[in-house]
Amino acid sequence: MLSPAQLGYTGGLMGMFKGNATETAPFKGEPTRDALTQPPTGYQTPSPNYSYGTGPKESLNTRYDIMSGKDVKQ
Repeated sequence: MLSPAQLGYTGGLMGMFKGNATETAPFKGEPTRDALTQPPTGYQTPSPNYSYGTGPKESLNTRYDIMSGKDVKQ
């Protein structure tokens, strides 16, 4: 059994409202392909133009502008 701190839990109830925390890690290589159902070599390698991990979350608050016919971020 692991404690919440060992699983990565770092805050109380207010910790879930902190927003755009980013996580990055160095890419150490693809796992070996043990079965044919796993993707072929090269399919799990990230692009060198982007960091390996999660970036800031974009806002999901959009509204539809009927005059321009486009979604507008708020």
